[in-house]
Amino acid sequence: MRIFGWVLGAGTALVAACSNSTVAQSSSPGTAGAPCYPNGTCNDGLTCTDDLCFPSLNIGGGPNGSGGRRSGDGGAASGGRPGTGGLTASGGALASGGSGGTAGESSTGGDSSSGGSADAGGASAAGGQSSTGGGVGAGGATSAGGATGDGGSGTGGTADAGPPPTECETYSFRARADSANSPFVVPPASREIYQCFDYHVDTKGAAQVFSVLPVVPDQGGGVIHHILLYKVTSAVTNGATSPCLGYHADGVLIAVWIPGVGAWNLPSDVGIELDSNDFLMEVHFDNPADTSYSTSAGIDLCLGSGKPHTATVSWLGNDVFGGFGVAGIPPNTTSAPITGYCAPTLGSPAHIVMSLPFMRKLGRHLRARVDHPGGGATTFLDVPFSYGYGTTYAIPAVVNPGDFVTTTCTFDNTTASTVNFGEATTNEVCFDYTVAYPPRALVGGGLHNDSCITATPP
Repeated sequence: MRIFGWVLGAGTALVAACSNSTVAQSSSPGTAGAPCYPNGTCNDGLTCTDDLCFPSLNIGGGPNGSGGRRSGDGGAASGGRPGTGGLTASGGALASGGSGGTAGESSTGGDSSSGGSADAGGASAAGGQSSTGGGVGAGGATSAGGATGDGGSGTGGTADAGPPPTECETYSFRARADSANSPFVVPPASREIYQCFDYHVDTKGAAQVFSVLPVVPDQGGGVIHHILLYKVTSAVTNGATSPCLGYHADGVLIAVWIPGVGAWNLPSDVGIELDSNDFLMEVHFDNPADTSYSTSAGIDLCLGSGKPHTATVSWLGNDVFGGFGVAGIPPNTTSAPITGYCAPTLGSPAHIVMSLPFMRKLGRHLRARVDHPGGGATTFLDVPFSYGYGTTYAIPAVVNPGDFVTTTCTFDNTTASTVNFGEATTNEVCFDYTVAYPPRALVGGGLHNDSCITATPP
């Protein structure tokens, strides 16, 4: 990702200008958005920062320098990393091969495109903004896993959901104690804390989210369970933070992190609907240790406009098992299924482009298919699940009027008690966060805005 000029003002989210962003989803060490190698290094063109690999930035100088961060002279400013004379364009991200779905063929990885040439680093302006470096060649597109016919299982594609976006601006939403962006501290022996953080930022009229980059050092250290980022319709107090619990009446989900998930890009012609300057980030902490946990973890969004298709993120799965007459996960069972249904109400085709399955520690597998009114079904996602190894999948699926989606999560419950849906880490969930266009293409009931969940088939 090519970023210049971090601007961090009191009462604002972190902002950086961004163009020609090249970040491919990967959970492989040393790659963009993934953990660093054990020796603290990353692949060429990437820098290990807070235990994660990021595209190298030409910045120097510590955070306390009055002139901001200095770039482009090849020398090291006090307390900072040495500059390298401008951001060098990399050779394009190599698209990954097909993800290991069960019983289906994985797709092959795309070829990497050639890198752009590097410009010299520019002189720093007051406050630390530097000129842009050279353009970065786009990574080769990865072919999506093919959906299979009636009863068959598909691989669900790969974790790289499309070519990288261009001409977008990065906004960072981080856990913080106040509008001065002090790290948030989770006290020792603090169990099951849901904390919400409010942001009011000038998105400069951006209409779409082009890409999502979680920034979660050490995968949350076993303390951060998940992060959900919402746009909200009501004005918020920037920098405010307070306890919360799982449901936000005026919130619409736009980004997700669970352990294992790295950067994810949307297809080159798709952006997630934005239309807001107010945001809420929900973080689930669980810190049983006798020491506190300080964090500035969060999510970066690259925002822009002009993608031909605008999508929204929908909740699919089942969020009522163990209640409302729906059975929970029985004790001492393996491969116990929990199924939910989505019957969209839009009345026009819904184009699914990405999925992110989410369960907790008992989750083992997720399968999703499109059921057709004339009979038969098309499976578009059939993948194993293991908490801590979350993955996004590119999905080439269409839900036509009259179709419905069936999502089945399977669990191994080796405990002596029934496990139900709930907010605690000892409960379970069955979600497939699904990106589809046009906006609200997959809406049809459920607890959350833009959810499409019923416990019984249509």
